[in-house]
Amino acid sequence: MAGSPSRLSRGLNECDDSAFLVVTTLDEYHGADYVEGYAIVGNGAPLEHGWIERDSEIIDPTFTTVDTIYFGGLRCHGAEELIRKLKELPKQLKDDLPLFYRFGWRAG
Repeated sequence: MAGSPSRLSRGLNECDDSAFLVVTTLDEYHGADYVEGYAIVGNGAPLEHGWIERDSEIIDPTFTTVDTIYFGGLRCHGAEELIRKLKELPKQLKDDLPLFYRFGWRAG
């Protein structure tokens, strides 16, 4: 399935889901890294955020036209590892993503 990562964006509050969809459904991104961490958008405050990295390039389906600084934390190398982590890590909340919530920490 070929396509643009931005077409799978589910919006600002669903950035982790958007990155998950890109890595797991677009063949050309199947081996890309799914990353959760923080992003500073424009001159704003840090935001919890999810994006993709492939060949040392950041691909962000959510912030496509805004200057953004990224600080990666949790990283899954490719779709297979991402899906395996979803199955292995116990859920803390009803949502599957972001994965780092499964370690018992949640902002807000």
